[in-house]
Amino acid sequence: MEIRTATRDDRDAILRLSERSDSTPRTVETWDGNPIQAILAFDDGKLIGMLPLEERTWETGRGNRLEVLWATGVHVDTAYRGKGIGGRLDTFAEQAFADRFDAFCVFREDETSPAYNWYRKNGYHPQAHVRAYRLPVDAGASAHVATRYGHRHLTSRRELEEAGRELSSRFGALGCGRGGFLARTPASWVNIWDHHYYRAFYRYSVLALLENAHVAAFAFLGETSMRDGISRYDILEFAAADGDAENNLHAAVVAAARQAGLRDIRMQVFSDDRRGDWMQGLGYVDRDRSTNILGKLLAPERTLKCLAGQPGASWTWRTERWGDVGAPNGSADGTMAASDAALTAFCFQRLSTAEALRAGNIRWQGPGTAPAASIDAAPWRYCQADYI
Repeated sequence: MEIRTATRDDRDAILRLSERSDSTPRTVETWDGNPIQAILAFDDGKLIGMLPLEERTWETGRGNRLEVLWATGVHVDTAYRGKGIGGRLDTFAEQAFADRFDAFCVFREDETSPAYNWYRKNGYHPQAHVRAYRLPVDAGASAHVATRYGHRHLTSRRELEEAGRELSSRFGALGCGRGGFLARTPASWVNIWDHHYYRAFYRYSVLALLENAHVAAFAFLGETSMRDGISRYDILEFAAADGDAENNLHAAVVAAARQAGLRDIRMQVFSDDRRGDWMQGLGYVDRDRSTNILGKLLAPERTLKCLAGQPGASWTWRTERWGDVGAPNGSADGTMAASDAALTAFCFQRLSTAEALRAGNIRWQGPGTAPAASIDAAPWRYCQADYI
């Protein structure tokens, strides 16, 4: 068995293996158009397993970022499963990429599935839980967009390209220190149009809410009937300030869905986002789909240095897997014994120290008394376009 990093010459074999997998097959456009690393497994020269990893700059909140690799379309041929090949691919990837990337991430449904349990066993820890909702268009509120707003529906690649700078600026202005999404550039939306993993299943557009001829809010929409045959808009990104803007933007989306003759509007949010309550007030119903974002650290000491100045970044963190990591040369404020999951959550800015102390996931070991200041999780907001 040979395990190695993929080269450009491996692409066609990778695409053929992808066609044999249970995942949506990769195509030339969705492979070549994205920055993807891959670790491959060969048996007597035949490609039988792969761990593709898409490069991403990930916003974790409060202006901080991690450079992550996102697992996508992982596959080992059926005859080779149960032989530890997946674990060997993962271990090789850690060793190959720890000097350039901060973490691995994956998007997994069904906590009871063998795949989910495999990731947990291999050191991936849940960072956020996703809830999925649907709104039958006929049941949607018939509220009108306030007269001070206009709107524009961008339906072509050229329009998305021309609007990219304003969309990026507006998205950044609405971030409010949040995390949970891929860092945006002016090219983000046209790149999705050209290269997104599910590009074959969506007709993309942006519905922009305008105030004084400028974008006040926008929704990135994917028109589809993927998987269940129900024609709908998936709201892949909803960028609006809470309150008046989000209500008026949503009313414009409902009106557009009705005009297009669609049956549903669907949207997903993190379970701790107050927007879930807002959606239920609009008539959305829970689809009873459970999904989690999992993460695994590659170089926690480097990540802690990047968080320098924040409470907790100057501690020594003592975990089973990583030993003592944190402030060098005895300059730490103290030592916090922690689970690997707690350190991972801290580096992703998903940890509330008050809750972690109560649960026993972190334990102050001194010197002196435990710090009184609580570190809260950064607020995250879900954008479905970022997940594959």
